[in-house]
Amino acid sequence: AMDGQPFFMVNQAVDPGMIAVIERDILPQLDGLVPKQPELEDGTTNSHRFTIVFDREGYSPDFLQRMKKRGVACLTYHKFAGEDWVDDEFRPSAVRLHSGEIVEMDLAERGTRLSNNHWVREVRKRSRKGHQTAVLSTDFSSDPVHLAGAMFSRWSQENFFRYSRQRFALDRLADYSTDEIP
Repeated sequence: AMDGQPFFMVNQAVDPGMIAVIERDILPQLDGLVPKQPELEDGTTNSHRFTIVFDREGYSPDFLQRMKKRGVACLTYHKFAGEDWVDDEFRPSAVRLHSGEIVEMDLAERGTRLSNNHWVREVRKRSRKGHQTAVLSTDFSSDPVHLAGAMFSRWSQENFFRYSRQRFALDRLADYSTDEIP
């Protein structure tokens, strides 16, 4: 969520891979939480019911296409971004992070055809040193500034869970064992 809080936690090893876990375990839960929207049933609209944000491990052109057909927008890093874009394409943009902080990012946007001919949006962020981070999205209705904010805010959740694992034994908290209390 844009406030930095997750909707739910999946407490299992992701052995079959992120894509399999998203399709088998996460989407059924989200389908139950997010109401159906009749205008999305035929798959001809650019609208979506919700957006899932994930890292490069979930990158797959076929997966992105399947999610688009289900009315699920995806936001992930481009695993094979290719050559850098020219500097003239980038514009300074005020991006609101989940914390409410507004940061300036140099952003550019293009359409990109993936290896399976699926068309997606590509938003790139250019750092002060010129490094470009490429983000792909199947969300064609949101402002690129919003997409950048959502993608780069996901780090706070990842860092929160990493810190909680290290400092508070978070993995031990999600347990069904019981102890007798005197």
